[in-house]
Amino acid sequence: MIGAPVGAASAAPPPGSTGSISGRVVDAHGTPLPGICVDVQNGPSTSTDSSGMFSVTGLAPGSYLVQYDDCIGRTYFGQWYFKADDAASATPVGVVAGNNTALQDAPLAEGATVSGTVSRTGTGAPLQGICVEATKERGGGFDTLGSTTTASDGTYSITRLPADVVHVRFHSCAYSGPDVEQWNGATDNQSDAPDITLTPGGVVSGTDAALQEGVGVTGTVTDGSSAIPGITVNINPQGSDGPSGWAVTDINGEYQTSALPPATYRVEFVDDTNSPPWATQFWSGKAIQSQATLLTIHLADAPQVHGIDAVLAPGATISGSVITPGGAPIAGLCVAVISSDNELLTLVGTDSGGAYTADGLPATTVRVSFVDCGDPRTHVQQWWSNATGPLDATPIVLATGEHRSGIDAVVQPSGLITGTVTGPAGTPIENVCVVAVTDLEVGDAARTDSGGHYTLAVAARGPYVVQFVDCNDTPIFAGQWFSGATAGSASRAGARSIAVANGQTVGGIDAHLVAGTLGSISGRVVNRHGVAMTNVCVIAYLPDNHVRVAAVQPDGTYTVADIPSGSYGLVFLDCSNTGGDPSNLIPDPEVPSTVYRGVWWGGATMMNGSGAGRFDPLQQHAVLIEVGAGANLAGYDQCYGCLSIKISSVTPRADSLTVAFDVVAPAVATAVRSTSTSSLMSGVEYTATCTSSNGGVTRSNTGPSSPIVVSGLTRGARYSCTVVGADMTSAIGRSTASPTIDLDIGDATTAAIPVAGAGAGAGSGAAPRELALTGTSTGPGLLAAGLFLSLGGLAFSFSAPRRRRPT
Repeated sequence: MIGAPVGAASAAPPPGSTGSISGRVVDAHGTPLPGICVDVQNGPSTSTDSSGMFSVTGLAPGSYLVQYDDCIGRTYFGQWYFKADDAASATPVGVVAGNNTALQDAPLAEGATVSGTVSRTGTGAPLQGICVEATKERGGGFDTLGSTTTASDGTYSITRLPADVVHVRFHSCAYSGPDVEQWNGATDNQSDAPDITLTPGGVVSGTDAALQEGVGVTGTVTDGSSAIPGITVNINPQGSDGPSGWAVTDINGEYQTSALPPATYRVEFVDDTNSPPWATQFWSGKAIQSQATLLTIHLADAPQVHGIDAVLAPGATISGSVITPGGAPIAGLCVAVISSDNELLTLVGTDSGGAYTADGLPATTVRVSFVDCGDPRTHVQQWWSNATGPLDATPIVLATGEHRSGIDAVVQPSGLITGTVTGPAGTPIENVCVVAVTDLEVGDAARTDSGGHYTLAVAARGPYVVQFVDCNDTPIFAGQWFSGATAGSASRAGARSIAVANGQTVGGIDAHLVAGTLGSISGRVVNRHGVAMTNVCVIAYLPDNHVRVAAVQPDGTYTVADIPSGSYGLVFLDCSNTGGDPSNLIPDPEVPSTVYRGVWWGGATMMNGSGAGRFDPLQQHAVLIEVGAGANLAGYDQCYGCLSIKISSVTPRADSLTVAFDVVAPAVATAVRSTSTSSLMSGVEYTATCTSSNGGVTRSNTGPSSPIVVSGLTRGARYSCTVVGADMTSAIGRSTASPTIDLDIGDATTAAIPVAGAGAGAGSGAAPRELALTGTSTGPGLLAAGLFLSLGGLAFSFSAPRRRRPT
């Protein structure tokens, strides 16, 4: 019985010197409830009769608290008078000698019930003694509203639950039990569990679970001689979604996780309790995530894998302050510490005085970036020391336990570009993506509000050109570039440059959109043997706002459809993890141990986001694809494991072009993250083709090596060139087109024109020449942990380890 009387009843008082309390208990509809226990604090107890009535007599004058409880096994919620959940909020009841105090009716709500059966995966055998909890999500954790354990036949029933939205958790009651935790809907994560909506008195049956046997992980964490308590151990699946394990080391430095299913995991040791903290470390003994030794768990390892130990070193610390050019502190600015492998090690914010401290860092080389934590970007991103980009940043070599102070920054205010986007009759258009770009980077991206207004915050490294793309769920308008004219420009070539200084606002960059049809991009994605890469998805990406996604079909083809007109980066990623995050580590379908990196169209490797999670295809040297209204673009192929070709320069002569090129190896995910260039292969013929955009004759020439001279071209025409390599049986690959080059009459001495930023091209679509390469995936990829990128309704979360803890 809930809420027994706090004290025993006093001895019987003389007649006429006592009073009484009476009342009635009903359900939510006013129907009398018999058999409800009524407890008077420091007084006697009774229960309601068949009409729901009760009377408690012999009470000395004074103040009492009254509690009601269903004491015959029904599902009604108890309460304190009047309608209170606990004694602290109850209404005191006064008793006068010789009088009865009549109480208002006490309405009790009927609780809901969740029931089901728990069995063993595969066999269907019932599982007895499994803990089952009905929970309510709260913040990053959950509250348990009710719990029980399964009976011998695997059944369970949780009663007296509130009318609410709940999730149900199934797990071994013993932390070292053999069963892998599961949530309703057969998911390993509470946030993915389908909602269960409970109503008063309602019964939700059939909430079943089939639990998998798993294996726990144990180990010890020390400093080499002494135990380290309070270290959080995160064990996360590598390369796929699935259950995660976690534990905290005890006073002896020992830990033990709950059961995990057979899979490959990454083990991380993080100090969340000590100050200063120990350096974060990955098993075994690695400071950088991508270098972690992976732990493969087999069912034969049950019940536990032992010896997954760590010896931690004191963490290094970086500190400094961030101010404006006028010397005022900047509060709430993000400071990102990034490893030489482009991994985000930590992200901290400046305090009210502009100061920050990033601790728990490993002994390694890092770079530090200062950037706004979110949108709008009101400050120009800066890298230490006084660098505008990561390649110019000054590296900081940290020693074990070192405290490096003085990593300061003077951060400039952003320039602003503002405007309004309207449609027919001047009606404002909401959800138009507006992107400001230079030749080298994306300045900023935003969406218009309900009034068609937008604001872009950009660094003063312009000039910028601004494009507008209809990013509504059902786009109807053609995109355009700002040109200063009412109609705008359909292509970037007609865009007008906009110069913006730090702290300056340039307004009136408006657009008037007209109706336009949707376009598409299609191609073929295969490995070096021509096998379809069906684990790949192809994403047309408009920074930082909008994406369109297509899967690769069994024949290797794909079509990214329904693309509103605009300029896009096209990226190829692994999307085989159903319901999980795209990855830029792509296993070969024939040899899974060979893992390729995700790439942008044009051959540039997909890298981590700059600043607060932004992925800039221009900074990463991607070749943007301009999709006109209604244009259906074909031939955007990608071959993984194939050699490809990179044009390095084109030299114009009077009636010829000399095309120089390199053969580039595929981007395989190894410890070395640069793309390598191989020597030209013997027995291969390379064909250079130069095509005119203004009526000149097209010519080709073939040769065994670089450069190749293409002669017989039309003087005064404009040309771009491509190169394809092939032997007797297969294609090597093809280059992307070179920039357009004017071929002037009599100009026989013009110097070579370099192809800046040109990457390796896509596969030719024919059966490519085999290149025997292997690569082992040693990390989760180059995307920075803990960053979130929301792209036009498709959320890519490249997340930090999941730590699911009840709160």
